Amino acid sequence: MKLIAEVAPEVITQHLIALGCGNHPNNLKEFGLLPESFGFKHYLTEIDEAEFFGLVFQHTPDLSPLVPDVNIRPLRIAAQNALGQLKVKPRLNANWDLTLIEERTTAWLARGTPLPALALRDSRGSELITGQWYLQDGCHRALGYAMAILKYPSVTYRPLKAYIATTEITFDT
Repeated sequence: MKLIAEVAPEVITQHLIALGCGNHPNNLKEFGLLPESFGFKHYLTEIDEAEFFGLVFQHTPDLSPLVPDVNIRPLRIAAQNALGQLKVKPRLNANWDLTLIEERTTAWLARGTPLPALALRDSRGSELITGQWYLQDGCHRALGYAMAILKYPSVTYRPLKAYIATTEITFDT
């Protein structure tokens, strides 16, 4: 993980708001962005391909076709399973339509614009079995990008920016 800069919590808050918030209240808590939060450091980083595919993907009952084992949840496995799921049941629920995710990713790649920064936090509990960084915000974007890389030989990984919130790691700035 390449450090770009330490950032103020407000930078991440504004980033999440600009993206349309998603599950913003939960993100504020998980990223240590609430006034009562303490002990968090916030950074902007760039992640390489191995780090990207090793991000810990979320697990819910609806997403079990993508990550059937709660203890083994790297983004690579979720993307591989999503590609297979496209042929069987592409709409997992109202929020997880794999066909739509694939279409949006294809349109993004065609524009050639950078993918908005992901938001990562320290892995906790069983997440640590998979990896160091949990994909807190940007799951749809990351999944679509990973699916495209795995499906299309012409798509090569371009390093992504990621905001991280950590209580464990300190980068020298």
